[in-house]
Amino acid sequence: MPNPVTTDERAGPTGPRARLAALVENTRVQNAIIILILVNAVTLGLETSAAVMATKLFGAEFPHYFGSLGTSLFSLFQIMTLENWPDIAREVMTRYPHAWTFFMVFILLATFTVLNLFIALIVNAMQSAHTSVEAASEPPRPAGDIESLRDEIKALRADLAERTVNRNPGQ
Repeated sequence: MPNPVTTDERAGPTGPRARLAALVENTRVQNAIIILILVNAVTLGLETSAAVMATKLFGAEFPHYFGSLGTSLFSLFQIMTLENWPDIAREVMTRYPHAWTFFMVFILLATFTVLNLFIALIVNAMQSAHTSVEAASEPPRPAGDIESLRDEIKALRADLAERTVNRNPGQ
């Protein structure tokens, strides 16, 4: 079986594995994966704890919204996305008048958390863009320039030493 990875003299190995390796090693991709994991962990953690509470509080009276952990998770995800949440809250509040506190606290925490995660994603992207612009604006110095600067510094030091000797001939 032929090797699917070929070698390009300028770019190094090419092919599906090499491209996947380059993608995984990219720091921007790694940061995006970490952010997605954090979004999932925070969202699921918040929603799971709230789903357990909602199932215990409202499950007996409203099994179609909070009868099991699965239906509570679905209902709270729907509330978190602000889709049809007033209808669910009003229906629950007919039996539990103070249920608005649960829904308001959940909505505030969920939207605050998701908003902060999106802001973090935007700030991270802006910082990466700023870093890449700074790196692109600083021209690289070729090795020849550094050598010529070293030679010029040596010549200036020799000239300075010669002038110092000529000024003070007795020393």
